[in-house]
Amino acid sequence: MDASKDTTSFSYTILIIIILSVLGFLIYSNILHAPFIFDDNGYIAANYQIRDISNFLKDFSGTRYFGFLSFAVNYYFGGLNTFGYHLVNIIIHIVNAILVYLLVQSMIRGLGFEGSRVQENTRPLDSLTPRILPFAVSLIFLVHPIQTQAVTYISQRFTSLAVLFYLLAIVLYVKSRGQGSRNLYGCDRYAGIKPAATYYVLSLFSAILAMKTKEISFTLPIIIILYEFIFLNNCRFRQRILYLLPFVLTLAIIPLSLFISGTGSAFEELQRQAKIQDLTALPKYKYLLTQFNVIITYLRLLFFPVHQHFVYDYPISKSIFEIRTFLSFLFLLSFFLFAVYLCLLSHARRNPYGLLIAFGIIWFFVTLSVESSVIPIINVIFEHRVYLPSIGIILSAVTAYYYLFNHIQSKTAKIFLSLLILSAILPLPYATYKRNAVYKDLLTIWSDEAIKSPNRAAVRTNLGLIYLDRDMLDEAEREFKKAVELSPLSPVPHRSLGLIYERKGLFNEAEDEYKMAIRFSRYESERTLIDPWILKSQSHTGLGRLYYKKGLFDNAVKEYEKAVQLNPSTDLYNDFGILYGEMGMFDKAIEKFNDAIRIEPNDAAAYFNKAFAMEKKGMLDMAVKGYKEALTIDPNFKEAREAISRLSGLR
Repeated sequence: MDASKDTTSFSYTILIIIILSVLGFLIYSNILHAPFIFDDNGYIAANYQIRDISNFLKDFSGTRYFGFLSFAVNYYFGGLNTFGYHLVNIIIHIVNAILVYLLVQSMIRGLGFEGSRVQENTRPLDSLTPRILPFAVSLIFLVHPIQTQAVTYISQRFTSLAVLFYLLAIVLYVKSRGQGSRNLYGCDRYAGIKPAATYYVLSLFSAILAMKTKEISFTLPIIIILYEFIFLNNCRFRQRILYLLPFVLTLAIIPLSLFISGTGSAFEELQRQAKIQDLTALPKYKYLLTQFNVIITYLRLLFFPVHQHFVYDYPISKSIFEIRTFLSFLFLLSFFLFAVYLCLLSHARRNPYGLLIAFGIIWFFVTLSVESSVIPIINVIFEHRVYLPSIGIILSAVTAYYYLFNHIQSKTAKIFLSLLILSAILPLPYATYKRNAVYKDLLTIWSDEAIKSPNRAAVRTNLGLIYLDRDMLDEAEREFKKAVELSPLSPVPHRSLGLIYERKGLFNEAEDEYKMAIRFSRYESERTLIDPWILKSQSHTGLGRLYYKKGLFDNAVKEYEKAVQLNPSTDLYNDFGILYGEMGMFDKAIEKFNDAIRIEPNDAAAYFNKAFAMEKKGMLDMAVKGYKEALTIDPNFKEAREAISRLSGLR
């Protein structure tokens, strides 16, 4: 009897895994060839550390070690082909949905919902709860469009991979603690210490992996403690403390990884410094107040996933007495206190539905606390931040609906509830598929933002930058002029108009726009694709090019000197060197190319440019050596290969 029952349960679990896998691949199939966007370029495309897996055997520092390691594995097998990166992200999301199913199933079994173990006064549907409810929660988690940013945006693998280790740690912990005990109120002994110990060690190891993947994992020990005292009751208090203590000790991993510098790459150090700078980017009090409104937005998106944005234009709250902020605070406080009260009441009355609803709400607040409390982050809202917290709200909502449906007597009411839930769930896969289409490229992303927020200067500016990058000058000029109308003192559109006029040969107009961009840099407030310091540097570079084209060489050099002082980057030193080269000053050019190489030793273009300058000086042997160095860094550098072949025939 038990063997047959276990076989049926296993078969059903396999069926669920197949359904989730097929559906997950279908709704995310249209993003497999989407390009790198935004942070993908810094974290992956321009991150030379991931191009050699052996780098990760030398240094284990950093709070996102395993996220970067996963990118290195992707690069090893597929280079910068985005197909493999997207495929891994989709697989991670599907695995997370399966882990959600297993986790919710373990909660329900621990509460006594299992066939003959159900109390006599429960409803007929209670015997099906271990199958229906976990599947519903995992299904909604899988297909909900709010998850698209965490899955489709490649560099947000930090979030989804951390959640995988997070959920796996809890599932394994429950497995280690729950062997032989499936009833909340029982005190059965372990079926065997060896399997339990194995699951426990694996759970602790998974927790460590989560802590080294993303900072949101800091809440994992808290969730495990809550789970222990809400759902488990099979040992004494002192034993519980011993089980929980190693997980509590993992809380030290993230602070140590963040504030203790390792021997990692310059890129990792910049990322570490950026995270520390975030802590002072916005006053903690204002950030907390703003998060009251942000969390309400997250809840709205979970229940009504419409009007999604990639980048939100979110106002900063300055006082708790602002009407919107105060009402949000009251609602969230009431919501949280309700969850605590429901948890205590349900535990006293042995109401499993109430415990599930309460735990889901508490899960939401706890898992959101790292990014939506007093720890400031420059971007106050991002949809991927609700990826882990969404599990709790989905669990609470599905459980509440299930309880209501199972306990009402009216057939009419049941039909109404069924139609209501179907109308809410059935559109989700299609909405996710459509939302993914927005991630086709940067043009579709910013075009979508422009439709939803036509009067945001930053959106118009960013859309114009995409047009400019594609050499669609008329479309770009239109967007930048709209941006100037909306925000006259914003320097980005002025600098961009300068570049457009320069390309069109309107040098006087271009010079005026570049000078306005430099003058208005102090007023930069909108979040755009360009950092204000880099923007000002680029404006000086533009002026330098104009002066060179006008024959004002001394002025051109002065502008480039100002540019590199603001932004001493490899690209800018390369441009500066090319300017000197075009002026016939090859020694100066080589000096600037050396500066570029000093900043980024793996920049093939800098070696090529330096070799070209040496070739012009007649230093053919040195030029060949430089071309070979460029080719070593980038074996596909066609121009370097051709230069070597050309010079070989001359020597």
